[in-house]
Amino acid sequence: MQEYIIDSVGKKRKAKRVICDYCHKEYLKPLRFINKLKHTFCSKECSRKFREDKVEIECAFCHTKFKQIKSRLNTKSGLNFCCKKCKDNAQRLENNFKKLWPKHYESNLHTYRALAFRHFPHKCARCGYNLDIDGLDVHHKDGNRENNNLENLIILCGTCHRIVHRKHIQL
Repeated sequence: MQEYIIDSVGKKRKAKRVICDYCHKEYLKPLRFINKLKHTFCSKECSRKFREDKVEIECAFCHTKFKQIKSRLNTKSGLNFCCKKCKDNAQRLENNFKKLWPKHYESNLHTYRALAFRHFPHKCARCGYNLDIDGLDVHHKDGNRENNNLENLIILCGTCHRIVHRKHIQL
Protein backbone atom coordinates (compact mmCIF):
# COMPACT_ATOMS: atom_id res chain seq x y z
CA MET A 1 0.00 0.00 0.00
CA GLN A 2 1.45 3.38 -1.05
CA GLU A 3 1.67 6.00 1.70
CA TYR A 4 1.50 9.75 1.16
CA ILE A 5 2.51 12.90 2.99
CA ILE A 6 1.20 16.45 2.56
CA ASP A 7 4.07 18.91 1.99
CA SER A 8 4.33 22.56 3.12
CA VAL A 9 2.37 23.89 0.11
CA GLY A 10 -0.41 21.33 0.55
CA LYS A 11 0.63 18.97 -2.24
CA LYS A 12 0.16 15.23 -1.77
CA ARG A 13 3.55 13.43 -2.16
CA LYS A 14 4.46 9.73 -2.21
CA ALA A 15 6.34 8.74 0.93
CA LYS A 16 8.12 5.80 2.52
CA ARG A 17 8.68 4.80 6.13
CA VAL A 18 12.33 5.24 7.20
CA ILE A 19 14.22 5.21 10.49
CA CYS A 20 15.97 8.27 11.95
CA ASP A 21 19.75 7.79 12.18
CA TYR A 22 19.88 9.54 15.56
CA CYS A 23 16.81 8.64 17.63
CA HIS A 24 15.85 5.49 15.63
CA LYS A 25 12.23 6.60 15.43
CA GLU A 26 10.23 5.54 12.36
CA TYR A 27 8.73 8.35 10.26
CA LEU A 28 7.40 9.11 6.77
CA LYS A 29 9.82 10.69 4.29
CA PRO A 30 8.93 11.88 0.76
CA LEU A 31 10.27 9.48 -1.88
CA ARG A 32 11.95 12.32 -3.77
CA PHE A 33 14.30 12.91 -0.78
CA ILE A 34 15.26 9.28 -0.22
CA ASN A 35 18.82 8.38 -1.38
CA LYS A 36 19.77 12.06 -1.77
CA LEU A 37 21.67 12.24 1.53
CA LYS A 38 23.85 9.77 3.39
CA HIS A 39 21.91 10.15 6.66
CA THR A 40 18.23 10.57 7.37
CA PHE A 41 16.72 12.42 10.34
CA CYS A 42 13.18 12.88 11.59
CA SER A 43 13.82 16.49 12.66
CA LYS A 44 16.33 19.33 12.55
CA GLU A 45 17.00 18.71 16.24
CA CYS A 46 18.06 15.08 15.56
CA SER A 47 20.28 16.29 12.71
CA ARG A 48 21.96 18.87 14.97
CA LYS A 49 22.45 16.38 17.81
CA PHE A 50 23.93 13.84 15.39
CA ARG A 51 26.54 16.39 14.21
CA GLU A 52 27.37 17.38 17.77
CA ASP A 53 27.61 13.79 19.04
CA LYS A 54 31.39 13.37 19.18
CA VAL A 55 33.75 10.77 20.58
CA GLU A 56 37.19 11.47 22.05
CA ILE A 57 39.94 9.63 20.16
CA GLU A 58 43.71 9.82 19.76
CA CYS A 59 45.55 11.08 16.68
CA ALA A 60 47.38 8.16 15.05
CA PHE A 61 50.41 10.37 14.28
CA CYS A 62 50.94 12.87 17.14
CA HIS A 63 48.91 10.99 19.81
CA THR A 64 46.99 14.07 20.98
CA LYS A 65 43.40 13.57 22.11
CA PHE A 66 40.67 15.21 20.02
CA LYS A 67 36.94 14.89 19.43
CA GLN A 68 35.53 13.48 16.21
CA ILE A 69 32.03 12.94 14.88
CA LYS A 70 31.08 9.26 15.05
CA SER A 71 30.23 9.11 11.35
CA ARG A 72 33.81 10.14 10.44
CA LEU A 73 35.49 7.36 12.41
CA ASN A 74 35.26 4.78 9.62
CA THR A 75 38.24 5.70 7.42
CA LYS A 76 39.76 3.54 4.68
CA SER A 77 42.97 3.03 6.63
CA GLY A 78 41.25 2.72 10.00
CA LEU A 79 43.43 5.59 11.27
CA ASN A 80 42.21 8.98 12.49
CA PHE A 81 44.19 12.21 12.50
CA CYS A 82 43.58 15.42 14.44
CA CYS A 83 44.39 17.66 11.44
CA LYS A 84 45.44 17.61 7.80
CA LYS A 85 49.04 18.43 8.77
CA CYS A 86 49.31 15.23 10.84
CA LYS A 87 47.79 13.16 8.02
CA ASP A 88 50.19 14.67 5.48
CA ASN A 89 53.18 14.11 7.78
CA ALA A 90 52.13 10.49 8.35
CA GLN A 91 52.11 9.93 4.58
CA ARG A 92 55.65 11.25 4.13
CA LEU A 93 58.10 8.37 3.77
CA GLU A 94 60.84 9.99 5.82
CA ASN A 95 58.58 10.05 8.90
CA ASN A 96 58.59 6.23 8.84
CA PHE A 97 54.87 5.91 9.67
CA LYS A 98 54.54 2.37 8.31
CA LYS A 99 50.82 1.99 9.09
CA LEU A 100 49.96 3.97 5.92
CA TRP A 101 52.57 2.44 3.62
CA PRO A 102 51.48 0.12 0.79
CA LYS A 103 52.56 -3.49 1.37
CA HIS A 104 55.35 -3.36 -1.21
CA TYR A 105 57.03 -0.48 0.69
CA GLU A 106 57.49 -2.33 3.95
CA SER A 107 60.31 -4.65 3.00
CA ASN A 108 62.39 -2.93 0.35
CA LEU A 109 61.56 0.75 -0.10
CA HIS A 110 64.67 2.27 1.37
CA THR A 111 66.98 -0.40 0.02
CA TYR A 112 66.11 -0.10 -3.67
CA ARG A 113 65.82 3.71 -3.58
CA ALA A 114 69.15 4.03 -1.78
CA LEU A 115 70.74 1.55 -4.21
CA ALA A 116 69.50 3.46 -7.26
CA PHE A 117 70.57 6.86 -5.96
CA ARG A 118 74.02 5.54 -4.98
CA HIS A 119 74.72 4.21 -8.49
CA PHE A 120 72.86 6.54 -10.88
CA PRO A 121 73.02 10.32 -11.44
CA HIS A 122 70.29 12.28 -9.66
CA LYS A 123 68.39 13.21 -12.80
CA CYS A 124 65.68 11.68 -14.98
CA ALA A 125 67.13 8.98 -17.24
CA ARG A 126 64.43 9.61 -19.86
CA CYS A 127 64.29 13.42 -20.23
CA GLY A 128 67.37 14.51 -18.26
CA TYR A 129 65.42 16.80 -15.92
CA ASN A 130 67.46 17.64 -12.82
CA LEU A 131 65.65 17.51 -9.47
CA ASP A 132 66.53 16.82 -5.88
CA ILE A 133 66.09 13.23 -4.67
CA ASP A 134 62.59 13.90 -3.23
CA GLY A 135 61.31 14.88 -6.69
CA LEU A 136 62.59 11.77 -8.43
CA ASP A 137 61.07 8.28 -8.60
CA VAL A 138 62.77 4.92 -8.87
CA HIS A 139 61.08 2.74 -11.50
CA HIS A 140 61.28 -1.06 -11.81
CA LYS A 141 61.80 -1.75 -15.53
CA ASP A 142 60.13 -5.17 -15.48
CA GLY A 143 57.26 -3.96 -13.26
CA ASN A 144 58.18 -6.44 -10.51
CA ARG A 145 58.66 -4.51 -7.25
CA GLU A 146 60.35 -7.53 -5.70
CA ASN A 147 63.14 -7.49 -8.32
CA ASN A 148 65.52 -4.89 -6.91
CA ASN A 149 68.55 -5.72 -9.04
CA LEU A 150 70.45 -2.64 -10.16
CA GLU A 151 69.82 -3.55 -13.83
CA ASN A 152 66.05 -3.44 -13.17
CA LEU A 153 66.06 0.06 -11.61
CA ILE A 154 65.97 3.42 -13.35
CA ILE A 155 65.55 6.98 -12.02
CA LEU A 156 62.72 9.00 -13.57
CA CYS A 157 61.03 12.33 -12.89
CA GLY A 158 57.36 12.11 -11.88
CA THR A 159 56.11 13.07 -15.34
CA CYS A 160 58.19 10.47 -17.19
CA HIS A 161 57.28 7.84 -14.58
CA ARG A 162 53.56 8.43 -15.24
CA ILE A 163 54.13 8.34 -19.01
CA VAL A 164 56.03 5.04 -18.76
CA HIS A 165 53.23 3.45 -16.71
CA ARG A 166 50.33 4.81 -18.78
CA LYS A 167 51.81 4.03 -22.21
CA HIS A 168 53.57 0.81 -21.16
CA ILE A 169 56.89 2.02 -22.55
CA GLN A 170 59.79 -0.41 -22.22
CA LEU A 171 63.00 1.19 -20.94
